[in-house]
Amino acid sequence: MSGFETNHEEEQSMELEALEAIYADLFSIVSEKPLEWKVHLEPTEGGEGEVNHVGIDFTCRIPDRYPDEAPGVEVEATKGLTPKQIEELQALANTQAEEHVGMAMGYTIAESLKEWLADNNVPSAVDGSMHGEMLRRMAEGDRDRRKVEQVKEAEAKARAEDEEDDETIRRRRQIDGTPVTIESFKAWQTAFELEMRGGKAIAEEQVAKKPSGKEMFLRHLVAEEVAEGEEEEDDVMVGDEGAFLDEEDLDDLSDDDGDDDDGV
Repeated sequence: MSGFETNHEEEQSMELEALEAIYADLFSIVSEKPLEWKVHLEPTEGGEGEVNHVGIDFTCRIPDRYPDEAPGVEVEATKGLTPKQIEELQALANTQAEEHVGMAMGYTIAESLKEWLADNNVPSAVDGSMHGEMLRRMAEGDRDRRKVEQVKEAEAKARAEDEEDDETIRRRRQIDGTPVTIESFKAWQTAFELEMRGGKAIAEEQVAKKPSGKEMFLRHLVAEEVAEGEEEEDDVMVGDEGAFLDEEDLDDLSDDDGDDDDGV
């Protein structure tokens, strides 16, 4: 049991040192046993042109088993806040404490309260002055405009990230190819089968048009016979020119033979 207590004490001590370093003069220790500390919070650091219309003191009471047990939290107004606003801040602190059980949460709760103060950094209307009311409304208008701008920026960032994701996916597909899924495989299989069927039909048509071995052999024989016939005709023309004498030449030869007979 003592081991667990030692761990709790170490975590509490480490968080305490961190808070003192972060908030400096705004941070103070109310009690060491039991441990209780307080930090003063305002919307801004109060630089040039910055006005803090609101402020609070945030007190945190640390139980022995913290952070495994929620701390006691208390919000007190120091300026510019109505009782209703203090109730809202107290509810925010309680919610943050319950949601972060199991981890050091002092800084997280303090910054959530500070963010609320920044969003509501307007003059209080409790003084009843018209000037204060006017400033409050102007500040509320600025706050609403900031929220609208923040929403637009968030939407633009989301769109840019979506476009970037799409481009990244496209480039990755170019490098790695499209990931295989059941749907993509079925689509590929269907296209492949259609392609194969079309190729097979074309191949069968080409095979049908192609002459068989027997047909090619017969065509070769016919070609050889035609060539041999042409050679024989050439021989006849050279060796027997008389075969091509016309009828007049034959008549002349007959007349010559008759004359020879008469002379005899």
